[in-house]
Amino acid sequence: MKLEQEKGFKITFVNTPLNIKKLGQNLPTNTTIRLLEVPFDTAKHGLPPNSDSTETLSLPLMLRLIEASPSLLTIFRTLISRLACAGDSPACVVSDMFFA
Repeated sequence: MKLEQEKGFKITFVNTPLNIKKLGQNLPTNTTIRLLEVPFDTAKHGLPPNSDSTETLSLPLMLRLIEASPSLLTIFRTLISRLACAGDSPACVVSDMFFA
């Protein structure tokens, strides 16, 4: 939050819908941090609804989510390209294992 307020950096979190919802609940109301969702069809990967976060998954489902994570790469790259085309090119991308 200090980077956002003191240095004028634009911060954008990109994640699956469930994680974005949780992040949004923890941000102050006056933040300029953007939250962008990457669509993820859990059913397409044999996962139950609302299972796009490892937080509540059993080990077998967590492994299935990890195996499905490469499907997020194309939409993530598209999103970064759109930001760049809009003149909002990221200076840095910090990723977890799902977007690595």
